[in-house]
Amino acid sequence: MLISSGIFIKAIFGQPLSEADFTRRGFNLNSCSRDRLELVAKTVLRAYNTALEEGYSSKLVQSLRATRSELNGFYSEGLAMGLFLRNAIKFFRSSEFFDFIENEGAPHSYMACVGAGLAVGAVGLPYKRFMDRLSPLYGSLVINGIGFYHTYFKAQASVFEQYLPRGFASKTTGKPVQNNLYMAQYYAGAGRALWFISGADPHSLEQCLLHYPESVRADLWCGIGLACAYAGSIDEAGIASLIAIAGEERYQNALQVGAALACHTRIRAGNAVEHNDLAANCLSNSSASQLHAIAVKAMEGLESTAEIGQKSSWDVWLERMATVLSEGGGDYASQERQVKKIANVK
Repeated sequence: MLISSGIFIKAIFGQPLSEADFTRRGFNLNSCSRDRLELVAKTVLRAYNTALEEGYSSKLVQSLRATRSELNGFYSEGLAMGLFLRNAIKFFRSSEFFDFIENEGAPHSYMACVGAGLAVGAVGLPYKRFMDRLSPLYGSLVINGIGFYHTYFKAQASVFEQYLPRGFASKTTGKPVQNNLYMAQYYAGAGRALWFISGADPHSLEQCLLHYPESVRADLWCGIGLACAYAGSIDEAGIASLIAIAGEERYQNALQVGAALACHTRIRAGNAVEHNDLAANCLSNSSASQLHAIAVKAMEGLESTAEIGQKSSWDVWLERMATVLSEGGGDYASQERQVKKIANVK
């Protein structure tokens, strides 16, 4: 009996769900959120294995539709990871990844770009030409996925030894490249991974952050804010502790921007859940829908360009949201006025 190419690809590149176990990864075993965070990671891996075997097919689409709404963003991330890898194996003569994000995966295109980055991190695939085919605004989320992959799957080296993959570290100093336009995206992805490594425990998270230079802390906190609002796994008291820790280093605004990104991503995909509002209220005294509205307004004029001046359009987008959230506080009417004042960064 002939073995399908999908089964063969899965046999080589597939990952057992045990790779998401905290024990296997060496993450915080005392975390009260362990079960929830392992579920999230296993959802990504399950989808990844499905995509490797099935490709972009009716079975893949059915598996996405069968996934409960709250998890379908994570599932789409895993599907995109597998489809991107399949495309790479075929030397990008296939368009399965793009077929997915232009159709069933369209509401989850942000998460899909992150998934592509996971594949890049896992296999060391080329990605710059691939990014040129993505949205000029959010295509850089591929870099976010690379940062997440290296931090999540190589925590010892990435966190405690501050290892950076090729292209992100200076050849002379080993420190973050200063002129890399997307370095902030890498560390935002790393910040999301720290949420899992710490088990969503603020004090464990604080210990992880001590290993990083101050120059990248704001980007890490933005990723933490995104994970807090998107994946959840923390109660109001825990978020209060998180705010207090961020406040000691004046990173509350970065947390707020991350939360706004998470709420925008969830609402855009139609899979918003209760913990989105919890994080939004605690971090910015706003609702998830209000943060989404701020993100949409701040995006105006950026969707068709990759760079503005010496900055990526993504960084400009985040700066606009940061301005609104810092000046408007919890007063949404004030936030609305402030976002209208934001001029394009030249």
